[in-house]
Amino acid sequence: MIYNFSIPTIEDNVDFTKILRKPISAESMKELIDFNEARKKFKAVLNEAYLKHKSFGELFSSYKETVENYLNVNVDLMRLMCKTETDTIELKWKTFLTKTKPEFTTKGGNEENMAIELIMVRYCWAFAYYSEADQYVNKIREKVSTTFKSNSATTEDHEKFIREALRLYITGWEKLRKLYNVIHLVSKSIVLDNCDFVEGKGKILDVIKGILEVNANCVFLELLRLKKDYEKIARVSYANVLRLKQARFLLEADKNEIREDLLYFIEVGTKFYRAYGMWALVNHHELLIKREDYSKKSFSRLSQEVWSMADQTLALCDEIKKIKSTSANIVYCQTYVSLFEPTCVNSFQLYKQIHQGSDKLDGEKCLAEIGDEDYLETMYSKKKPTE
Repeated sequence: MIYNFSIPTIEDNVDFTKILRKPISAESMKELIDFNEARKKFKAVLNEAYLKHKSFGELFSSYKETVENYLNVNVDLMRLMCKTETDTIELKWKTFLTKTKPEFTTKGGNEENMAIELIMVRYCWAFAYYSEADQYVNKIREKVSTTFKSNSATTEDHEKFIREALRLYITGWEKLRKLYNVIHLVSKSIVLDNCDFVEGKGKILDVIKGILEVNANCVFLELLRLKKDYEKIARVSYANVLRLKQARFLLEADKNEIREDLLYFIEVGTKFYRAYGMWALVNHHELLIKREDYSKKSFSRLSQEVWSMADQTLALCDEIKKIKSTSANIVYCQTYVSLFEPTCVNSFQLYKQIHQGSDKLDGEKCLAEIGDEDYLETMYSKKKPTE
C-alpha cells in the first residue's frame, strides 16, 4: 500500500522587501531581493508543475533546477528574517492533511513562520518526486500476480521498474532526511503543537517521514520478493507496521481534522503489512524446517510459530478481501492477500495435528523478534543514495 500526499502550493504574495520595519544593509537587501525572487519562481513553478502534472502527467523533475534553487537558499532566508525586524510574515499555503481547511496562514513570530516554510518546501519536493514514481508503481502493480510465479519472464522488467521507483523515492526523501535532525529540533522547539493548523505541528514531521518510508518499503518489498529473501521481507514489513502505528498514535489528538483517506490508509495498511510480514516469516520458517536448521529455534517452536502465523494471516486476508472499494490501494491489497492464502492454508493444515489444542502465539511478537529494517534509512546510512 502506498499513500501519496497532495502537493501543497504557496497561496500568498508576500514580498519580503516590503515588510521591513527598519532599514537593513545594502548587502542584506541584495540578498533579500535574490531570496524573494527565488521564492516567487518557486511558487510559479510549483503551481505550474502541479497543474500540468495533474492534467497532462508532466514530470516534476523537469523543473528541478528552479525548485532546488529555492531549497538551497531558503535556509539563508530564514536566517535573515530571524534577525530582521519585520511586520508579521503571513505565509499562506494549501493544506494537505487537514480536511476542513483548504489553506493555512502563519501568524507566529518570524522564527516559527520561517521554520514552517523551511519544512513545507521540502514536503513539496518529496511529495512531487513520490508522485512522479507512480508511473513505475502502476507498472509494478499490474504484474504482481505474474511475478508471484517462479521463473517469470517479466521479472527483469519488473526489477527495472522497482529500481526506477526507488530512485525517485530516494531523490524525494533525502533532502528532507538530510535536514531531519535540524528541522526536527527546530520544529519541536519553535512550532507549537497547539498551533491552529495541523501542518504546522512539530509531530507531523515524524508522521510524514514515516509514511514516505512506508511507501519506499512497499516497493522494496517487491524486489525482496523476487529474490525470495523472506527473512528481510518480514523485517521490512514489520518496519511498516511500526511506522503506521506511530503515525496513528501521533495523529490521534487531531484525528477529527485529518483527511479520512490517510487515516483509512493507516488502518488498512497496518493490517496488510502485518499479514505480509507473517506470510514471509511462515515461508522463512518453512525453509529452516526443510533444511533442518534448528540452530536458533527448535522444530517444535518453529512449527508452532508457523501454525499460529498462518492462521492469523488467513484471518487478516479474509478481513481485507471483504473490503468493498475500487481504490488502487485496496485492489492491490486484495490481490496480494489472495496470493498469501495458499501458502498459509497449506502450512496451517500441515501443523494443525501437532499443535491443535495448544495456545496460538502472537504473530506480531514473532515479527518483533526478528526486528525491523527500513530501506531508505539503510541506504542513507550507507551513503549510497543512488543505488
